[in-house]
Amino acid sequence: MDVIEPYGWCAKHNKVVCYNDRCDDFLCGLPEVCGNCGHYDTSSKTCWLFFVEVDEKSDACEEYDPAPDFRMCRYCIHSEWPCEPDQRTEPDGGMVSYPLELPGRGGKTIGDIIAELEAEVEARLAELRARLEKLEEHAIHGEIVWRFVSCGKPNCRSCPHGPYAYLRYRDGRYKYLGREVSPSIERAVRAGRKAEALAAELRTLEQLWAEARKALEELRMRLLHIETFGLRGESPWVISA
Repeated sequence: MDVIEPYGWCAKHNKVVCYNDRCDDFLCGLPEVCGNCGHYDTSSKTCWLFFVEVDEKSDACEEYDPAPDFRMCRYCIHSEWPCEPDQRTEPDGGMVSYPLELPGRGGKTIGDIIAELEAEVEARLAELRARLEKLEEHAIHGEIVWRFVSCGKPNCRSCPHGPYAYLRYRDGRYKYLGREVSPSIERAVRAGRKAEALAAELRTLEQLWAEARKALEELRMRLLHIETFGLRGESPWVISA
């Protein structure tokens, strides 16, 4: 059939998608460089968030956010390109052999799929850990608070003085910053908030993945049992498109 628009395969939802489709599960697969960021102005070649000129190929900062034009299936990490709309109905091309690859038939074994899943998840977790480590290099874990203070002089008519900025750390300590807060401190505090949120997300994902790996290992042992004792020659356990 004729393909009017380019199509791809969404591994997240197991279906054919058009290049400009989009959903809430979008994760940008483009390199995190300034030119792909929504804060980058192509005409002036500047970052409108920090009002500085940047190279579009430079590594993006912690404020990186994919440009709206890239928020579509074509640039999502879940998609594979190209794909004819009637070319496939299953992620492996239409057939999965269970639990072993059968002679004369294509497709992946369940064991292959488990191994690919493990590799994909571990790669994603490693990417998140690297991102967290990068954030922590410049992160300050705390918040900026403003206070009026008394000088302690009994006849001072200007009290309270301020407001003055303080950096309040997570352990309760305070650090005096003055009447103004430098942009570097503000960026470090923002990085700290992002690092804390990412660390919490990573802990949850690692816990869920540990539980999933236990279930996958049990499945792998069951498949091994079937391979050894319960599967001989042609097997009826085939999922076909």
